Amino acid sequence: MSGDESAAEAPLMQEPESPRNSIDDNSFISEEGKPTSPNAFIWALSIAAGISGILFGYDTGVISSTLVSIGPADLSHPLSTLDKSLITSSTSLFALIASPLAGILADRRGRKYVV
Repeated sequence: MSGDESAAEAPLMQEPESPRNSIDDNSFISEEGKPTSPNAFIWALSIAAGISGILFGYDTGVISSTLVSIGPADLSHPLSTLDKSLITSSTSLFALIASPLAGILADRRGRKYVV
């Protein structure tokens, strides 16, 4: 019984003896003791994430204004929740699919014809 009791008192998760990625890690400190700046990859990743957030917000605004402007006069019935969700998701899906294709077509045919 003493083996079962010690197992019951043991913690479920133990901290590693030498944490590699802790907050106290000095990975941004150079050998001279001066702080180093993040490299170009971190900057590019941060800028891309920021632009993606702005574009997502803009896309959401465009879709919501489109949903408001579609009324029962345009359709034979008012928009249900399913209709609104299908419009929203299909707009984002087709934008995801069309973006790379538009770039390829613009390179081959010219941007004037693709737009």
